[in-house]
Amino acid sequence: MKTIIRISLFLIFAGIVTQGFQCSSAEMTNGNIALKDAKQSGNVEDWKKAASYYEAEVQKRPNNGDAWFKLVEVRQFLEDVPGTIEAMDKAAANLQNPNHLEILKQRKYNMWIDMYYDGYNYVDSARAAKSESLKRQYADKAVRYADLAMQLKPNNYEPLLVKSYAQDEIGDRDSYVKTLETYVDKTKSFVEIYRANRLQHRVSRQRALQSLPQPDGTMGIRLQGAGGEPGDSVVIDHYTSLNTHNAYIFYREDGSEFLLRGMHVDPPAEWLDAEVKRYTDFDVSVFPVLAFEFYDRKDYDKSKDYLNTALLLNPADENALRLQTAIIEETGSAEEALEATRKLVEEFPTDKLYLGQYGTMLANIGRYDDAITYFEKALAQDARYDIALYNIGAAYKNKASEIQKEEQAKQEEDESYEIKEDRYLPMLRTAAENFEKYRSLPGKDRDFQVIEQLVNIYQVTLDADKSKRLIAELEGLEYKYKDNPGYYEFLAQYYLKNDQVAKSQEAFDKADKLRGQ
Repeated sequence: MKTIIRISLFLIFAGIVTQGFQCSSAEMTNGNIALKDAKQSGNVEDWKKAASYYEAEVQKRPNNGDAWFKLVEVRQFLEDVPGTIEAMDKAAANLQNPNHLEILKQRKYNMWIDMYYDGYNYVDSARAAKSESLKRQYADKAVRYADLAMQLKPNNYEPLLVKSYAQDEIGDRDSYVKTLETYVDKTKSFVEIYRANRLQHRVSRQRALQSLPQPDGTMGIRLQGAGGEPGDSVVIDHYTSLNTHNAYIFYREDGSEFLLRGMHVDPPAEWLDAEVKRYTDFDVSVFPVLAFEFYDRKDYDKSKDYLNTALLLNPADENALRLQTAIIEETGSAEEALEATRKLVEEFPTDKLYLGQYGTMLANIGRYDDAITYFEKALAQDARYDIALYNIGAAYKNKASEIQKEEQAKQEEDESYEIKEDRYLPMLRTAAENFEKYRSLPGKDRDFQVIEQLVNIYQVTLDADKSKRLIAELEGLEYKYKDNPGYYEFLAQYYLKNDQVAKSQEAFDKADKLRGQ
């Protein structure tokens, strides 16, 4: 009996051992032993040994999620970034252990953060580099890290901006444009939401909620400021189905308001909660940049497409409005552009941005009376709307200038003709009133362009004291405009008209020096 019992125990034990070897191969077992040794020793060779065992395992059994999971840790230690990304993808596809899947998600996000900020830091290094060769080295590294971040998380568009900064820094325009177009493609659902809900970028949350439905959930977060102190507050509105999209809308604190600044749309299921709610700006400047790029290439159709999106997102973008005027002049499409904007004004008759945009377009083609009407409508909505205040002043000034030229032409034809100053002087005074209102806005009092306009007006209206006051202010702003030759040329011309010959020559000399003459 004793012998039989011994045999039975032996057979049972043998069965257990056999089952153990069926579950864990020699490669996997040796890999686990090597990994344990590597963690204890910290020796690179031990980590490489562990890698070789796990790699042998996945060669034989490519669906072994646990082996791929272990390879993530090993390859990360060995700083094999492409290999780590491969292991992460394979592990995610084959892992059965839910705890390991959660750990993998966190590691992937942490690695993405590292790649993203490493790329950003290399862009900064490229900008500070003293030589072109060093600048290119840093830029190439920034592009590499941005590409790795995109490979790691293809649905997160932020690294594309880092990549574009690096390409712009070294003047690689074709690659720069291609990267920005990829950014546009990645964010097309954002534009769809803006368009469908009649939103504009940086609109207040209060205003946005007049167009958007009530969110399904709302939360607040606090950003970290420079030096680690608390930064701006952010409100996040969550919509489980906004125009069929799962969307998180970000509003960032700006003074007393929260302004629409970004969003995540249809975040992948693999994203962590912290990743989904990570504040991100939507860089709408990409659209006017691309519009200018294709305008320079004389691809006006593509330029107009990007320009239309730019003005949809920000109807008050002055550079975009100037480009729109340039395209109209080159393609003769003024009526088409005016009609499109007129329809927006009809649809949103109380929207100051569309009213201001339409007024600017009218002013740019010389329809000053009509432009003034729409600027007045915009100012009825917001009496401190800076773009409308400046542009209505410019429209009155330009209209007065045309009438003044008419009067001078009549006198040149007939010397006995007496110029009717009452035809244009009231307009100049109205222009000055609006420019002064513009200067009363925060941060606008030192605007060289508006001071220049006012001095010109006061010289015509013979308000010498007002001109002198503004020139004194402008002289005090030399520190701000010391690199602007136009600043010195304007002062030189003023001095010359007022018989200040020495000061005029000094200012002209400074302007010539800046222009390299």
